[in-house]
Amino acid sequence: MTSTVSTIALQGNLSIKAGCGKGSTTIGRGVYGGNAINIVGFHTLLRDSSTTPHALKLVVGLDPSIVSDSNFGTGKQLNYFASGNHLFELNRLRSTADSLSADADGNGIPDHISPDPGVPYGSYGTLTMKQFLQNVAAKRTVYGIVRVLVPLEKGNGSGSLNALGQRVPSGTLYGFCSSDAGLCSCAPGSDFSKIKENTTICGVSLPADTQIRVKGSLLWDFVDNLTGQPIPLSELPFDPRQLYFKVEVPILVNWANDKDGDGALDNIYAIKAVSWGLSTGIITSPNISYADVPQESKDAYRYRTGRALTQAEFAALNDPTRYHLLMPSGYPDGWAEAFDRLNLTGTQWAALPPDSCRTGLGHACPKFKTPPVSGVLTADQVRDDRFEDIPSYLYSGGLIYMHDHVNVSGLVYVPQAMELEAKDSSLPTRQYISGSVLVRDGFYIEAKDNTVTVMSSDPTS
Repeated sequence: MTSTVSTIALQGNLSIKAGCGKGSTTIGRGVYGGNAINIVGFHTLLRDSSTTPHALKLVVGLDPSIVSDSNFGTGKQLNYFASGNHLFELNRLRSTADSLSADADGNGIPDHISPDPGVPYGSYGTLTMKQFLQNVAAKRTVYGIVRVLVPLEKGNGSGSLNALGQRVPSGTLYGFCSSDAGLCSCAPGSDFSKIKENTTICGVSLPADTQIRVKGSLLWDFVDNLTGQPIPLSELPFDPRQLYFKVEVPILVNWANDKDGDGALDNIYAIKAVSWGLSTGIITSPNISYADVPQESKDAYRYRTGRALTQAEFAALNDPTRYHLLMPSGYPDGWAEAFDRLNLTGTQWAALPPDSCRTGLGHACPKFKTPPVSGVLTADQVRDDRFEDIPSYLYSGGLIYMHDHVNVSGLVYVPQAMELEAKDSSLPTRQYISGSVLVRDGFYIEAKDNTVTVMSSDPTS
């Protein structure tokens, strides 16, 4: 992990444990437990600004200097999920996705946008599970705010507590489908247990090179199978394992530096090599090569400084800056491509969500902030501070399971629990997140043997 904004790299209201399995976590116990990092050689790299030039500092393991945990009930308590509500107004994303894919007459031509000819209907906006799987099987990139409807059935959730810890009447909680009614005709539970390559799901064959590919934002949204309405946290079960949503294919959202197309960050081993085998302390003369700096990082540097990142310019930078340039963000390029392929202008984006959108409290949804641009937004305009960043990978609940390559730029949001597990040492699995991860009820990270997980804070993500 890297932290360049604060010396505290890991914060939590629950405890954060190292070197232990899932059984000691909320995820494993189904009760209030903790978070766990099960990584051989867990490294946090920091900018030491007390020296001139700034130095690159390595902390091995869960040292108190980079961890602030067990904060529940203290003055340091994090209140991102105050009163059990979602941190983000998901209705803004839902309404925008609905607007992008709106097709009132059913002719396959969207009502409000004019995508490029190579962007077929069903590859943007709100999608059924089967529509999304068809894109996944084709390795087709989907664009904009993409909302995947994940149907659940009322009464199928067990227990007497909801996801907010409130006692509820029996039979009122939602769970995975056990019938084919309504949207449950293609759903986790009744039709499949996981999204995985070399399987057939809902009549869709997923080949060996299956990938989830999104430019923009992806929201997995739990909805009522009969009405299609979003399900609030108050009607989801307390135990996130009841909604164990498994994805075992590469997940690419605003991905960066993947020239070979396998879904993994190409230079991830160069990042690992900087600190591998070293002990806690200042890294002197780290081996950081200009040849390993991705184009996305060079573009970001040019935007921030107004100068090209030449080899001579790179050599003159301090060690933590050079190290951080190894870790690209694909967020600006991802959104710029989405705007370009959907032919979505700054004027149109500033008018979204539509006026019909209402927040959970019944107020009109705020419009998206953007620089005043009449044409299609570019990557530099997405980098502009006036552009409102949107979370890149979101769920509306459940226990999230990511076991294959991950290459995500932007914020990851999970209002219940999450597993980020690099499982396959023969592949090996490589997982990369440039941005932040916000999880409410439990986070389990595992990377062993030849696998690698890198998480980097980046203000442009």
